[in-house]
Amino acid sequence: AAAAAVPRRGLVYKARLQELFFQLNEVHNYPAHYAKLGFEEATPDTVQNIIQECAKFVENALIPIYKEGDDGCIFQDGEVTTPKGWKEAYQAFCEAGWPGLSMP
Repeated sequence: AAAAAVPRRGLVYKARLQELFFQLNEVHNYPAHYAKLGFEEATPDTVQNIIQECAKFVENALIPIYKEGDDGCIFQDGEVTTPKGWKEAYQAFCEAGWPGLSMP
């Protein structure tokens, strides 16, 4: 699912996926570690796809509202108000199925 469309506010972030995949695969050999734990379904392709989609979500939905997040939530009269864009980002997070992702 596509991330929520939120206007950019100057902060730019690009996930360093090549370095991350090198660390996971070459330095830490996570496939062997996960296999020992019984998580053979966490193949390199599956993990790479999950991480790539996570990077897209962060780059497109969270980074644009990062600075607004510094304003914090407001609790007033028994109601919580999140900074601008965070409600929509959380909705997009849920719609994309991220809360249902299990991990070892």
